Amino acid sequence: MKQEIDAQVAAWKADAAGADVGSHNISTHQNRDWHSTIVKIQDHKVVDFVSGTGERKWGVIEWKSYNVAKISTPYITGRFEGIVSTLQASPEGSAVLRAAGWIEDSSQEGTKTRLALLYEVPPQLSSGGRKPKIRTLKEMLPAGKAAGDHRSENHVKPPLGQRFKLGAQIAEALGKIHNCDWLHKGMRPDNIAFLFQEENDIGTPYILGWAYSRRNSSGEQTDAALKEIEEIRLYQHPEYIEKEEEQYCEAFDHYQLGCLLIEIARWKLLADVKKRIAPHAEGEEWRDKLIEHAHGPLKQDMGELYSSAVESLLRGLDPDDSPAEFWFDIVWKLRQCTA
Repeated sequence: MKQEIDAQVAAWKADAAGADVGSHNISTHQNRDWHSTIVKIQDHKVVDFVSGTGERKWGVIEWKSYNVAKISTPYITGRFEGIVSTLQASPEGSAVLRAAGWIEDSSQEGTKTRLALLYEVPPQLSSGGRKPKIRTLKEMLPAGKAAGDHRSENHVKPPLGQRFKLGAQIAEALGKIHNCDWLHKGMRPDNIAFLFQEENDIGTPYILGWAYSRRNSSGEQTDAALKEIEEIRLYQHPEYIEKEEEQYCEAFDHYQLGCLLIEIARWKLLADVKKRIAPHAEGEEWRDKLIEHAHGPLKQDMGELYSSAVESLLRGLDPDDSPAEFWFDIVWKLRQCTA
């Protein structure tokens, strides 16, 4: 497995390095009317756009706001260029949508600016030109169902085998992202999406949320604004929350993945899991309660391999052997889970 993954990642990195170094800003003159409409659309919506070759396609849009008084516009656009180059080279079946480019909202005033990533919908999901549907994992989990959706929890909860496969697919994709020297920073259910034509299908997850990602290298600025949002803090490593100077690292992505795997296992949002196992816990105490849950109840319901992978992610992998340990102690174990 490791050799197969290494070959895929090496090809991905080589393609990304050889990608066009020009601008991937797609707000061109032929999209002027479209651009004035697109800026009104919020995150994770399916939109149609005209590609650089003049072809009309379906895409998924994702916005992020910046304060240019704190981060310069060239720095922001440079980061988006790097993200797009990496995502344009993503291989088939990697649980990562290829990027079409980025968009700037020129209507913003003062120190605020807003940029969006535009992802291409795979051709097989838009056959006949039909607009595909999109749902995030957060929307599929019981507490995330839309208002008026009265289906029972038992109806929407996937079989155990499908949940095992989903966890393994997401973990493998994150490992490839890290091996391409990128940190995701947002491994949460609102950034895991599914695209389909008719019925809800969790067969192929896609990792979104790249607008907050960055290269895994020294000198990169870390956007800490999301630390202040209580719902998001549940997924963040206590060291990252509590230490102002703490630079984001792979271990913090691993921790978020552990939280996400608990949600997939329980088919509940982490906030609902917290209400049941540790309603008042914060910081390190909350982390300890998650580890305790993984070692106990989760093991009984999901088995030794799955619970062991979750526990390792929450406790932290050996930083000196993290890449190899991730593939063998996390991805391999999750791949072996069957039902």
